[in-house]
Amino acid sequence: MLGASTLTIGAPQLIGCSTEPNENGPAPLNEVGASAVEATATESALPDGYQVVNADVLIIGGGNLGVNIALSALSEGREVTMLDKGVWRHSGVSGMSWDYFAGRYFTPAISYLGIENGKALTNALSFTKERDRYVYQVNHGQTLPDRDEKGQYLPFINENRTQGQFCRRHMDNLRTANGFGVDEQFMVTSLLIQDGKCLGAMGIHLPTGAFRVYRANATAIATGGCCWFYGWMTVGSYSINNPDNTADAEMAAFRQGLAIANSEFACYDLMSINPPGLACAFGGGIGADAQEYQFVFDNAGERLFSDDDENVSDRNYFNQFLAKAIAIDGRGTESNGVFLNVGDHGLRYGNARNVDLLERFGVGVRTDQIQIAPEMFEHGGSPIVDENMMTEVEGLFCGRNFPGGADVAGNYYYGLYTGHKIAEYAASQESKADGPSVNWEDVNAERARLEAIRTHRADDGVRPLQVRQMIQEAGFTGMGVYRTTELMEKSLAELRRIREEELPRMTVADSSLVFNTEWKHAIENYNLLDLAEMSVQASLNREETRGSYMRAEFPEKDDVNWNCVQVCRLQDDQMVFEKVSFEPLDASVLEQ
Repeated sequence: MLGASTLTIGAPQLIGCSTEPNENGPAPLNEVGASAVEATATESALPDGYQVVNADVLIIGGGNLGVNIALSALSEGREVTMLDKGVWRHSGVSGMSWDYFAGRYFTPAISYLGIENGKALTNALSFTKERDRYVYQVNHGQTLPDRDEKGQYLPFINENRTQGQFCRRHMDNLRTANGFGVDEQFMVTSLLIQDGKCLGAMGIHLPTGAFRVYRANATAIATGGCCWFYGWMTVGSYSINNPDNTADAEMAAFRQGLAIANSEFACYDLMSINPPGLACAFGGGIGADAQEYQFVFDNAGERLFSDDDENVSDRNYFNQFLAKAIAIDGRGTESNGVFLNVGDHGLRYGNARNVDLLERFGVGVRTDQIQIAPEMFEHGGSPIVDENMMTEVEGLFCGRNFPGGADVAGNYYYGLYTGHKIAEYAASQESKADGPSVNWEDVNAERARLEAIRTHRADDGVRPLQVRQMIQEAGFTGMGVYRTTELMEKSLAELRRIREEELPRMTVADSSLVFNTEWKHAIENYNLLDLAEMSVQASLNREETRGSYMRAEFPEKDDVNWNCVQVCRLQDDQMVFEKVSFEPLDASVLEQ
């Protein structure tokens, strides 16, 4: 077991003592080596068995949103430390090979439900507008803007000219930036919250099993929407999202009493379900959404959507229409899907690049109808934020204000604004050589929880991946695009059975610390189960249809009772739900 040690890091400290950028990028923290990190702490209560790292701005999440927050905070003179659960540059949206830049800026029909914190959205849009949002987008996409007949910039950017540029190219730039450091393959398991203030985070370095404590002046959650509780299909999940995204930071916040918002909402598109080995993954499948409605056909070979339907480009309408067509009108397949008929027409880059791949596996994308089904690609379930993107806890920010999720551009304007506000806050904090003083009793309690998960044994034990599949199947039952009371009650009952009967039996066969993936999966299962149960219960509570799904018994929007955000808190070990209303978006900010 490692002894106590502390170090303060920005990019130079991760590499060594140099104050110049390193063209090879920062070494991962584990390469620094425990022997090279001498104990310098002055806290007498500092216990053995931890690596302690001091940071200025701490960002949890290394994908599109986290990169934008980092770029913004660095531009304002802050040092940034990023915690990436995956391998740096190959996790988040980049890990799904979905690293091309956003094709639009802000489109209300795609990005706005009207119930989220409108003041935060107004502030984010205003901030990025003042920074010349189009120039920023174009530079990050390495493309040229499109203009209308008057020479004005259009809000849509040609995606075919932005292939594979964001965010890996800007991850490369971050690697050589002064003041930036990344700890990759690090799993956050708890937030350090004392007296209503966040002092950092703690967790496990997955390759070594080392426990690390990060003390920071300001912390941001930038982990994106977790969809991994939704759907298991032989060798693929009905989720586009990265399997490392298991709501670790969000559920850590939930366990400490923070309100989690919008867990009933998700975003869906259509993705191929055959062959199953390549199914339901943006990186390996092919599909369509509201932008490619003309390629979607029903079981009779008829187009599902009409060119005369002026609402078809609205992603929420698209999914509600799809739910009705499959579940009510009987126009779907036996697998509750529809068909993609591309022919010789072009698809967006994200799908078109997979045509050759699928054809090598004998899938006639250009000649046959391909069966596609709704997959979840974004999900709500993040801490509620104020107009400055700060959560209910001082010093803890969250870059998400989405009911169900957003297009990639949302990570841009919320990311830059969150980076700006977290930089302001960090500058106001008194820096200490040894970082904030944390409550080590809380740290030890979290470590004991993690060790108990790793060492627990049961005579009739069930492996973590078996429990994972149970959660996914139950989540798939209750959280699709067509939700009935019967299905959601069935889903909720199964999730509660898993909590009562399966979690106590969950056994990690590998007791080691080094690269113990079963331990990782077991820890994640607690987060996935909490989020799944929260989401299904919130869906049952919301007796209306809003967003990207249809509620069978309540097919209309109910602004009288439900024009609000629904949040969930943990009180006395019970999930408690309440309604919260916000000011709407100031529409004047959309004027060009």
